[in-house]
Amino acid sequence: MSVLRTIFLLFLATLPMFGFGQTRISTKLYGHLAINGARGVPVIDQSSTDLIKFRWVTPAIQICLENGKYREFEFTNLLLQTAPDEGTDTRLSFGIKYELGKNFTKNPESSFRFLAGVSARGYFGYEQLNALNPNGWPTENRVLGLGLAINPHFEYHLFKNFYFDFSPYCEVLNFAGRDEYVYNEFILEELSGAQDFYLLKLQLFLRFGLAWRL
Repeated sequence: MSVLRTIFLLFLATLPMFGFGQTRISTKLYGHLAINGARGVPVIDQSSTDLIKFRWVTPAIQICLENGKYREFEFTNLLLQTAPDEGTDTRLSFGIKYELGKNFTKNPESSFRFLAGVSARGYFGYEQLNALNPNGWPTENRVLGLGLAINPHFEYHLFKNFYFDFSPYCEVLNFAGRDEYVYNEFILEELSGAQDFYLLKLQLFLRFGLAWRL
């Protein structure tokens, strides 16, 4: 824990080097709900016909500048699952989302704040299957992608440094590539299988966050 704290303090100390001179920093914890089967990582996130489906819990750091602009870094698409009874050994994913936006609230003393920004999200997904290949051989899927989104934030300050952040967002584009690898048990080699590309448009997510201003 002391090592993580030291790394975090060093990160804060280097902010002025990147033009973050006078800042207000908040740590956040988000929960994400997908609307109408929206998926963050194709192949890895299972398709769903549910109107609303829980996807992830993700941590984030928001840096607000004196000029009203902000930057937010979110560690998203955090997933680690094992389900050997369903023919899947491992399913995991992770991503990093960078958001740049502006605070549109005119009254700095207001309990309500409205912010909006645009973001880019890079992600990786991995899936290892026991014997779902038609030949009965173990199969791996590896996914790399990028998502672009519009992110409004509706913040309500419960206390001076503690606030609630409701931020539904629309992922305008999400494009990804998948490589399939099949392990041939007879020749003991990893063979390249299918290569697919995905383009998902206008996906909606609800994001609820609790934040603490440092």
